[in-house]
Parts: sequence; structure tokens; C-alpha cells
Amino acid sequence: MALIIPASTAGSTYSAYVTAHPGLMNLIADVRDWLNRDEDVISNNLIGSFMQKGSDDAYRTLRIPPLETTVQLTVTSTQATNNTLPIPSNFIELIRLSKNKGANKYDIYNNQVGLGTFDNDWEQKPDARYFSRKGTDLKLYPAIVEGDIYELHYYRRLFALNALTTDTNSEIYNWLRDENEKVLLFGTLKYASIYLADLAAADTYGTLFDKEIEALNYEEKQRLSRGANLRSVFSSSLI
Repeated sequence: MALIIPASTAGSTYSAYVTAHPGLMNLIADVRDWLNRDEDVISNNLIGSFMQKGSDDAYRTLRIPPLETTVQLTVTSTQATNNTLPIPSNFIELIRLSKNKGANKYDIYNNQVGLGTFDNDWEQKPDARYFSRKGTDLKLYPAIVEGDIYELHYYRRLFALNALTTDTNSEIYNWLRDENEKVLLFGTLKYASIYLADLAAADTYGTLFDKEIEALNYEEKQRLSRGANLRSVFSSSLI
């Protein structure tokens, strides 16, 4: 979704936007400082466009706890008939799919198969629970039943960079903007430099962007491996 940011010449409209979006406007000012370009060269809307592209790039590979979320889905009659669970619109990558049995007990779906394998009655499949993806839905085996509750724990896209709360009309927290702006800053500067035909700077900022993503992902892997032995268990009919 495009970020529509009014120009500083827009008077009261701009003033109201700055008041409602302090975090976003501070980041835009930071981008301008790094570029040393005013609005006559790069408009606020252009910076918003570059910022959106930078965040899109980050979501491709950034895998950290602030992007994790869990949703519970109660199976409807139509979903049970079609044996499909809808994938949330902010979905990036699945971490865990489970059926909530109550009392902190879960059936875990650790096996994913291709759609062709899922629908082929004659093809060998995992012995217990497995799933497949079809478009914007998940198909499960055993087939889902109306009223059952499933949990999707997954990496998600955050709220839009200019999203506001409905009650106080203030900025909704966004980790990329509010906690580690280097990712968003370098991503924005990369696209701004491409726009300015400064490809050397674009390469530099692209490298800084990639290194920041890599460092954040590495730090998360290190945190996961501390405090206990980390074990992965692999199951396959070939072993």
C-alpha cells in the first residue's frame, strides 16, 4: 500500500499529518539528511514510496520475534465442507500449524506436502497429520471439522508505516520504524539513490541493508541456541 504523505507546502494538512505521524516524519527527515536533498528534488510521496519498497524487501528475509504472531481460527461450516483454512492477509511464512485440543494440548502439523501429493489418493504420504497450501488457503489431513480450533503461528507483515489507531488517532507501533530504523533507512536510501541515478550509492546502501538483515537474523539464531540444547528432530519415511 502506497504511503501518501502531504508536501510541507500543504499548510494545515501537512501540520496535522506531522502531529499524527511523528515517528514516520522523523524517519523521513532522517532520510533527507542522509540524501542532502530537499522536496524540490525528492517529494515526501517519493520518499514514502521508497520506504514502502524498503519494508517490502525486509519482509522477504527478516525473521525475528517482533514479526511473529499467533491467530486462532474456528472452523466454519463452509471451511469444513471445503477442508480449507484461510491464510491471514498479513502472512509471510508459517512457523507452526496446530489444532488446539484445550488444556494446553495440541495436535502439531509438522509435515507439509505438495498440493498434487495431497490430492493424489495413490501417492504415499506422512502417516499422521499433514497439510498443503492452495492459493490463500491451507488444506489439512485429517479433514477439519466445524467448530474445531486451529492455531497459526507465523511471521507477518506489520501494520502499515502510516497506520493510526481508531480511538486516539495516534501511530500504531511498527518495529521497523520505531525500534530498528536502520533496516528501513538503508532500504529507503537504496531506492532513493536509484531514483537519483547514483548507482554507486545504491549499491552501498543495498549492502548495508543486507548486512543489517543478516545481523538481526544471526542475533536471533544465537539467542535461540542459548540457555538450553537446541535439537531438531527429522522424520521421514525414507529413514
